[in-house]
Amino acid sequence: MSDADRAFEAAERLIAEAAESGAEVLDLDRAETHALTRLPDSIRKLDNLTLLVLDNTAITDLSPLAGLTALQTLRLNHTQVSDLAPLANLSALQTLWLDQTQVSDLAPLANLSALQTLWLDQ
Repeated sequence: MSDADRAFEAAERLIAEAAESGAEVLDLDRAETHALTRLPDSIRKLDNLTLLVLDNTAITDLSPLAGLTALQTLRLNHTQVSDLAPLANLSALQTLWLDQTQVSDLAPLANLSALQTLWLDQ
């Protein structure tokens, strides 16, 4: 089993735990998930989520987050993310961290009226 597969299984477990408890916070910045290359589709069920941390993962595709409309803070530091289009309808998003990512186009964020803080270092 590859590191990415193990990271995916760990993420699925953490997401299931968050779903079961109705958690508003999910932190996937853990040693066991740093090799995570894709998000489990089960993350779509976390509609109570207000804070999601994906720092230090190998995530590239944010499309599973598109329906997380309660999300207020999203941390994507040190990821491989380049396309922010899946975030375009996250109307509650207030804080977005994009330090050391591959993002070059911020246009998908243009209509996020709740966005107050945007971190864009490197």
